[in-house]
Amino acid sequence: MMGEGFQDLTRFHPNHGVNVMLYDENTVAYRKASFANAVTISERPLMPEEIFLVEIEKTEPGWTGHMRLGLTQLDPANLALPELPPYSLPDMTNMGNSWICAITKSHNRVQPDAEGEAEGDEAPVDVQGTEAPADVQGTDGTDEQREDVQRPEVMEEGVRMGTENSHMQERRAADVGGGDGANGDALEVLRIHNNRCKGAMSSGGPRGLDSIVVGNHLQTSRGLVPWSSLKPTPYVFTDSSGRKITLKRDNILPTDEGSRIGIIYLPRGNLAEMHYIINGEDQGAFTKKLPYREAPLYVVVDVYGTTKQVRIIQLYVKSLKNACRETILKHIAQHGVNALPLPRKLKDYLLFES
Repeated sequence: MMGEGFQDLTRFHPNHGVNVMLYDENTVAYRKASFANAVTISERPLMPEEIFLVEIEKTEPGWTGHMRLGLTQLDPANLALPELPPYSLPDMTNMGNSWICAITKSHNRVQPDAEGEAEGDEAPVDVQGTEAPADVQGTDGTDEQREDVQRPEVMEEGVRMGTENSHMQERRAADVGGGDGANGDALEVLRIHNNRCKGAMSSGGPRGLDSIVVGNHLQTSRGLVPWSSLKPTPYVFTDSSGRKITLKRDNILPTDEGSRIGIIYLPRGNLAEMHYIINGEDQGAFTKKLPYREAPLYVVVDVYGTTKQVRIIQLYVKSLKNACRETILKHIAQHGVNALPLPRKLKDYLLFES
């Protein structure tokens, strides 16, 4: 049936961490206990220039650290891998051929030097630890060592959110992401800075997601994706005083409920650039030496720490209307749309103007 072609859901693989439960046709991952043993992997490999996007639906205070996201060449269906390791970092990266980063509240942006390469070999991300009340879990659901991050509008309501502990910034690059390419050299790990810095752009034309922008959309290998679908979902929560506060898109931190975090890799010859997309913003190339031709790349989502539940956002489950537009634009240039014998409203839709 025609409808079947539009229900190609992106799912998690049934082989997952022991503390994970999957819901909604394996599109939602929920950590039922502890803070770890919650590694999930995509059911199928990620295609080049395809975006994998998740939304944080639930968080759990009292833990240090947040969701980890990345790519791996480990096949979750491989019988030689009957059980996933408890941590994506550093367990999976130590196994080789995995490129994974911990998402933090404010240090996710890659900062390039003048040549558009890495400034250093460290990344201020959180570390995985052992489950212990004093070190990992606060006895009262708080972390007294955290520093405050101000959100312009929300701070007026008395809401304060913490950043990672300062010792997290001393994490070894080897624990952030890695794996060996065809030449046996370890992949470069880029220094990640505050997400208010400029993205990893270099001279000589569009880089990163800019290279696949079409108007207000991204031209991916599985079809057009609206920029708006990559942005966070505003939500209402009640603070400790009982006041209801709405977090708007500009106020949602990467680790908040409603935050949308994606990953994509862009082929550049025999290697590829791997980019994180956080709430609609390209964070720059985490690595430019991803050996995507060596083996299929699966997405790793570690529902770790304060992150309690994530949902895969279905960017490619299309309506018939969207599918027809993509088919038409494959056979006619956009500048030729106005010459078609169609009503103005349909032409505006084809031109993404409605």
